[in-house]
Amino acid sequence: MKMKKSDGDFQQPLKTAVNLAFKSAGLAAMCLAAACNAQEQDPASAAPVKLQPGLYEISVSHAVAGFSSDGEREAVHCVTAGAAPQFHFKLAEARFDFGHCRSVRGPRTGNAFSGELICLADQKMATGSNRFVYEGVIENDYIEIEARMKLDAKIKPGASEEMSEAQLRLAMKALEKVKSVIEAERIGDCR
Repeated sequence: MKMKKSDGDFQQPLKTAVNLAFKSAGLAAMCLAAACNAQEQDPASAAPVKLQPGLYEISVSHAVAGFSSDGEREAVHCVTAGAAPQFHFKLAEARFDFGHCRSVRGPRTGNAFSGELICLADQKMATGSNRFVYEGVIENDYIEIEARMKLDAKIKPGASEEMSEAQLRLAMKALEKVKSVIEAERIGDCR
């Protein structure tokens, strides 16, 4: 004898199919919106924002070969209205200027900026200069800067008693792989 399926038995698969279709359409719409939003958020093509004056917490982290350190709070700095327009450059320059350096600032494009510090090498050990190359992004209450060292100096023969020239060159190449990240986040008004 054939058993007749109740209407409820046919509705459940239909409800499941409809729910799945709506969920798929919703997921596709979210992905499309995210892709469009990602294109809109390109800092270089975004309308420039003004950094708000205020109290900023500055942290620095480092990453190399998949390993990274957490951003350690280094300082709290009061950014005045007069200093705010150039604070992103000053932040990078203060972090990497170890003396005998000159700054080359690139143009700000939208909310993206770049530059480099060119520093004389320790003349006892090397000739020439080394560079700290950086690029960053500005928001109205946040700055992020990524920097890498470019060790262009030439090692002098006998520069180190502890390491051979080959070991020094390898150490320099390893240092070039380290990425430093500086973040400055507004945490309130200046006191």
